[in-house]
Amino acid sequence: MDFSKSRRCTREAGRLAAVIGEDQRTVRAKLVGMLAAVAATLQRDLREDDWQRPLDALVLILAHPSE
Repeated sequence: MDFSKSRRCTREAGRLAAVIGEDQRTVRAKLVGMLAAVAATLQRDLREDDWQRPLDALVLILAHPSE
């Protein structure tokens, strides 16, 4: 998954790690695992723009959970 190595994914993982107080590598691994599960469920290859959408949703959910 090339997107997991992109500047955007790395940046978002770092921001999320700071918000939730976890190690950036751990957060990035969690995000990559969740994104891989999304791709497997869809059973198709996603373009980089497509990857950004679930990444945004995961960051929103993890950084700002509903109360």
